Amino acid sequence: MQGTGDDRRPRSPDELWAGVVAEVAAMPDVVANILREHRPDERGLCLGSGCGSPGRGEPIIKWPCALYTLAAAADATLRGR
Repeated sequence: MQGTGDDRRPRSPDELWAGVVAEVAAMPDVVANILREHRPDERGLCLGSGCGSPGRGEPIIKWPCALYTLAAAADATLRGR
């Protein structure tokens, strides 16, 4: 059936990633906050909120975390790279 969306091919992971990056890039203040907060400690673990152990806040996620990676891609989009 043409026009119903049934004939669309699934979007590739790269297309999905580009869409998420574009959505986040529309919020430059959020991008700046994520980039500022999600930094590595001396062990190479992310200090950002949500990247620590539950209830303790001790870093457990290797940097760059997923949020930093997303924000860095959005920042590059904002800068026209």
